[in-house]
Amino acid sequence: MNCENCPALYVRHYAESYETDEECLAGISEDDLFEDKDGNVGCRLHLKTILKRKKANDEAFEAECERYVEWFLEQEKKKS
Repeated sequence: MNCENCPALYVRHYAESYETDEECLAGISEDDLFEDKDGNVGCRLHLKTILKRKKANDEAFEAECERYVEWFLEQEKKKS
């Protein structure tokens, strides 16, 4: 799939330098990407596979955030 059209493409913009950094939320490394003859960069995964990987990464991130909130609240209880 072409990275420009992919729902898993995350572009981080840096205001200080006007630079951008692209990251694949489906977990595709830069080594696994290919470039076609027109200069378009993408991966060879099907859209359904990309969406499954993105969903799994999102769920893992949410679970990590929930664990942190629980830990933080527990620390606050210990302080008081």
